[in-house]
Amino acid sequence: MRPVPLDAQLSYREAIPSGPNDANMFRFLSTGAEEGAFNMAVDYAIFEKFRAGGLPPTIRFFWFVPPCVSIGRLQSPDTMYNAEYYLVRRPTGGRAVVHKDDLSYSIICKKDNPVFGGDVFKTYMKSSSLLVEAVRLLGIDAEIVKVKSGCGRSPLCFQSKSKYEIVSNGKKIIGSAQKREREFILLRGSISLNVAREKIIDKYKSVLHNKDIEYTVDTLTEQESALARLYTPMFRIDNPKICINHG
Repeated sequence: MRPVPLDAQLSYREAIPSGPNDANMFRFLSTGAEEGAFNMAVDYAIFEKFRAGGLPPTIRFFWFVPPCVSIGRLQSPDTMYNAEYYLVRRPTGGRAVVHKDDLSYSIICKKDNPVFGGDVFKTYMKSSSLLVEAVRLLGIDAEIVKVKSGCGRSPLCFQSKSKYEIVSNGKKIIGSAQKREREFILLRGSISLNVAREKIIDKYKSVLHNKDIEYTVDTLTEQESALARLYTPMFRIDNPKICINHG
């Protein structure tokens, strides 16, 4: 089990300054449906532009058409076989995720960001604290995982539960993973709920408003889209046959 620093146990309100703050201003994107490798490349393009100082911190929601399976940055494609969906590689770590009816999200910021920053564990905790409130606004009973559990050998993300992920009635509904380079953070996650995607996004915006976390709704720039097209081949995988156990 991952050791969890004591300071990562802070409540959300203890960890986040109250009231509007320029450092809390985010760029909010909802980019809709895209092909798998391109979606991965979009996050990477935003991350690279952010690192270069050309963008504010960014929150993005998106999904996948056609369905695919994303595997973690260090996960071997050989862990999946007898194909049902094609494979792409994420820029973040973690295990395989089936992207069919889910809603994905990404957060790009610095370690000193007052909303999502801190060490690895604080970032998971802060991100999940907002998401669990959004899920509850949908009338769904949800809670943040306190103890890691599940199938340790499964290559699938949603068959195990890590600390600070989100469950409903014992079933994992939100999982996430991070990529960190020096002071920069890219967190990506998947939300598995039988709820219209736009409703989830709207409730998340409501939580941001309730927390006085400011954002501006934006779209991808032409340069970001061009970079994403350039990076897309980096995230494609020559598909082995994969077998997905949805149990």
